[in-house]
Amino acid sequence: MTNRTGLRGAHWGAISQGLNTGTSFILSFLVARSQDPAEFGQFALVLALLAIAVGLAHECGSTVLTIAHAADRRRLPAAARRSTGYTWTLGVVVGAGCLALAAVTEGPIVPVLLVVAAAMPAVLLQDGVRGYLIASARPRAAAANDGIRMGVQLGLTVVLLVSVPDPPMWTYVAAWAAGAAVASAVGLWWAGLVPVRTLPHRWIVEHRTLALPLLAMFALTSLPSQAVVVLMPLAADLEQTGALRAAYLLFGPMGTLFAAVYSLALVDAVRSGGPSEVVRIGRRVALFLGCAGIVWGAVVAFLPAVIGRQLIGPSWDLTADTRLVLGLSLVAEGVIFGATTVMGALRQPRRMVWARLLSAPVMLGVALGLSHGLGATGAAIGFLVGYTACAIFAWAQVPRAVRGPAPYSDSTVAVPARRVPEEGTP
Repeated sequence: MTNRTGLRGAHWGAISQGLNTGTSFILSFLVARSQDPAEFGQFALVLALLAIAVGLAHECGSTVLTIAHAADRRRLPAAARRSTGYTWTLGVVVGAGCLALAAVTEGPIVPVLLVVAAAMPAVLLQDGVRGYLIASARPRAAAANDGIRMGVQLGLTVVLLVSVPDPPMWTYVAAWAAGAAVASAVGLWWAGLVPVRTLPHRWIVEHRTLALPLLAMFALTSLPSQAVVVLMPLAADLEQTGALRAAYLLFGPMGTLFAAVYSLALVDAVRSGGPSEVVRIGRRVALFLGCAGIVWGAVVAFLPAVIGRQLIGPSWDLTADTRLVLGLSLVAEGVIFGATTVMGALRQPRRMVWARLLSAPVMLGVALGLSHGLGATGAAIGFLVGYTACAIFAWAQVPRAVRGPAPYSDSTVAVPARRVPEEGTP
């Protein structure tokens, strides 16, 4: 019965994450279809900044809350008041940064930045609330909260498309922001939480032994790809930046699949008979996700143009080679998840950090270097090289992890299940 309950929780957790990530994918698809590649390139920069902000809120907020306080049901609500206070005030800080960017920027991206600035406290607060619901063993409530967020966004978007012939970019962002605002308010009501007003760094300092390593893992896992998007206009141009982001949109659903399979496999691996069984499960995860990456990559690479233009608009015509290379990089990402399963179950996540540390500069350097001459395709080659290097480094660590000291010792902590690629992430 215990296993069944755990699987049910993972099932609702995957649904919650899929709905949450889906709100940003819907927003991105709508903007990609309605804007030319250069304007979508500007929007891609905003999405990258959003992904970094949401990642900071999640890793240092919800993940820390789960690891440090989920076992103590009586003290969990008090800790959640502080963690949601952290996400709220972090949103205020990020919003102020967006206002500063809007003051020195021109064009249609300015109203987008203004809407994002107003919305960031609610967006990050909603992530904190759903993190508390999951930590308190209510993943179904978290999924329902994310369903409310998506429902509000879709409803307002439909009204917008029906009533406005050619909606400007910022209106799509406003519908997305409204969904987050409503969901955060409803989530606080369900949870009975009143966030504590505090400066963001106080929560991090209080939990620095957890927050700093998680922050390092986030930086090594997510920041390289986001840095490529943010810095790519310096090496190429906004049109190629938009083409890269548009091509990556088509691979977004695989992120949810990867994270869901990893979450379920990690439970089985932790409960398995020993290191050899853990490695066997990790290999199966790598094989399954690698094959899934091949299939999805082929579908995206050879998608009929008429469908592609309906999905990502005029950017489609710039993504032919980019889609093919990104499909290959997806296979490498799937293989990485297999090694991550092994490291997590053997409670040696630091070995995974080393693999990321070695591969991150490779990805960043190759992507930016090649994008100067090859544009979006060059950046995609950088992703392929970086993820392939990470897969090789990670699996090279597996034999050492198996021989490692006391892999099942109670003095070590299992790595938490990784989150789906942050909102707006490539």
